Amino acid sequence: WDKLGRQGAPSPLVLRLPKLAEARANVSAAEADLAKAQRDLERTRIVAPYKGLVRTRDADLGQYVTPGTTLGSIFAVDTANVRLPVTDEQYALGNWPRPNIADEAFPWVRLEATVNGKTLTWSAQIIRTEAMLDDMTRLNYVVAEIQNPYNLLGDSHAAELKMGTFVEATIDGTAVENVYILPRETLMTDGRVMIMDENDQLAFKTVGILRSLDDRVYINDGLSPGDRIITSAIDLPVTGMSLRVDQQSDDLDALPEAAVLISTDSSSQQQKSTDGSF
Repeated sequence: WDKLGRQGAPSPLVLRLPKLAEARANVSAAEADLAKAQRDLERTRIVAPYKGLVRTRDADLGQYVTPGTTLGSIFAVDTANVRLPVTDEQYALGNWPRPNIADEAFPWVRLEATVNGKTLTWSAQIIRTEAMLDDMTRLNYVVAEIQNPYNLLGDSHAAELKMGTFVEATIDGTAVENVYILPRETLMTDGRVMIMDENDQLAFKTVGILRSLDDRVYINDGLSPGDRIITSAIDLPVTGMSLRVDQQSDDLDALPEAAVLISTDSSSQQQKSTDGSF
């Protein structure tokens, strides 16, 4: 200013005081932002709401992330849920959880899987049913819960059940009284069975089918104690046809809780109550 030969004091604009003040303000703001970031970092701790394991990792060291960025996915190890498809026929035989009903005894489930050539089993319990049918299969789904699937919490001698393992489930069903268990081949296509009446003649009875499997049927209506069920094939069966008992059938030795039948045929039938599983 003096070298220019100017007289008087220079103005603030000449001295660039506003620019200097702006720079100092920017430095102060940056220092404040740095202090805030350091405090946020000290206070930052990502904690899962449960004990678990990491499924995927989507962020790495040095990567910049913003709120809402997915860092990874985890899953709980204290319990695991297994979705089980149940047909309408099976659903009718179960005691399932109902909304707003407390203190119910829910069914127990036996889970089984083959891992590394070994058959392993786990115990689980039905905890809920899904409210809608599957759109594709039209099946009901029930959810079983297994405790400590990875055997990481407390004392447990069960093998670990890894997420994604395919299992087969046996669910405790409701007890049904006065049920007859017959070989599948004794049931005709029209829902009748052939019996030998008191005159040793052929007769037909329409029966109520509680459940039908590949090798047996569960009959809950239409039969009486002492009915003699015909197990052998008869060409062109006609009501009143005379029959002769050849032998007592041993076909049901492999069937637990089975009735005793006759082969063309006869013997006394045994009435049973069964505690269903499916």
